[in-house]
Amino acid sequence: MKNENKTKIRRSDVVVACMDGDICGFAIPEYIERQKSCCRRAEKFCRISEFGVDAALRRRGAASAMIDFCRTEAKKRKLERLEPDVWSFNRDAVRFCEAAGFETYRQYMEVKT
Repeated sequence: MKNENKTKIRRSDVVVACMDGDICGFAIPEYIERQKSCCRRAEKFCRISEFGVDAALRRRGAASAMIDFCRTEAKKRKLERLEPDVWSFNRDAVRFCEAAGFETYRQYMEVKT
């Protein structure tokens, strides 16, 4: 898939975590390649665009296992970084990502119209 700003999503996966035979979580990593432009450098990275674990089954290792899987896939593909898409109001997700070693490097802001 290609769009106008020279970003190519090479592939997406659906990662599923199971406990006792039941699905308890999922992640959607997208493997992205952007060409160099006048405004940015070329880059290859993995964005986790969707991620969740059933609230009743959290803190049992499913989220960490899915992050480990995504990190391993990113390394295999020689991608520069793993980037979860996390809403700032989702404090539990932010805390999980920080505990997993992620750091804020970019912020999006908005104003209502």
